Amino acid sequence: MASRTRAWSARSSSRRIVSVRATRPGHRDAASDRDRRIHRGGGRPVRDRHAWFGGRRRQDHARRCLQLVTADGLRFGDELARIGFKGTRDVRLDPPHAYVECHIEQGPVLLRHGTAIGVVTGVQAISWQKVTLHGRAAHAGTTPTELRVDAGLAAAQIVVQVREMVRSGRYGRLRGTVGLIASSPGLPSVVPDRAELTVDLRNPDDEHMAAAEADLAAFLAALPEAQPAPGLRVETRGMARTHQVPFDRGVQDTIATVASRLGHKTIRVMSGAGHDAQEMAAIAPTAMIFVRGQYDGISHNPREYSTPEDCAAGITVLAHTILELAEDPKGTR
Repeated sequence: MASRTRAWSARSSSRRIVSVRATRPGHRDAASDRDRRIHRGGGRPVRDRHAWFGGRRRQDHARRCLQLVTADGLRFGDELARIGFKGTRDVRLDPPHAYVECHIEQGPVLLRHGTAIGVVTGVQAISWQKVTLHGRAAHAGTTPTELRVDAGLAAAQIVVQVREMVRSGRYGRLRGTVGLIASSPGLPSVVPDRAELTVDLRNPDDEHMAAAEADLAAFLAALPEAQPAPGLRVETRGMARTHQVPFDRGVQDTIATVASRLGHKTIRVMSGAGHDAQEMAAIAPTAMIFVRGQYDGISHNPREYSTPEDCAAGITVLAHTILELAEDPKGTR
């Protein structure tokens, strides 16, 4: 089951249940190289459409986003037109009766527990930022260490600091990742004069996340003073920020009951990745079904794979959950 999904809706009487179907089992996410470049530029086109559906983003913001340009010079509005997705209708949805999403877990928890199905309790807070370090180029052989303003060294210090913050336990169940590092001029004999990196922080607790962000900002502010020589300049730019989103307990319980009735064991798990469901939770009772992935749950990779049996279990639980919710006259809240 690939991680890319397409939305569909089912109607029962006047109640609309919005759900999600997945592409075929074992199918690689087939985004083109150009689409991947858009993602590297900081765009989140799939989930952001639900941010407008759910009201987190205003209509005028949607229009401004059409003018956004990626690092490769691709304009978001032009790319929507290229793939036939640039529409004219209001992006807001009427609140559905409920929203249920089925997705691969993208992690190893279900596999380690020997469980095909997970009931998702919510989505943790996510914070992305880009850090740019301006140093001073110098010859690697002739410039004494104590006289260098090494942007590469400062980047390495940030990587170590992020890991130390996670290891310390001061910020609860914080996860921190430096997923992109690039330096220039990129020559073996030259001290880097510039380095760019991204910092991805995730936390199921908003207060712990805020504390981690504040302490990382303080570390970055003090970083120039920690260098052998003066002159380092640090720039930061926020790329994305979402709060922790809890899912509806009633929908979670319906999923668990349906799965048990169909003979599937379940565990409750918090999603570590962002999903459309976190945006829909603002306007409708929402929850998710996770399906076990093989190879430690790797995703966005040619090895991403869920067995046909596990995919069938997830889709069957999804279908029966939709029917159960659609027949509930009281709703879930």
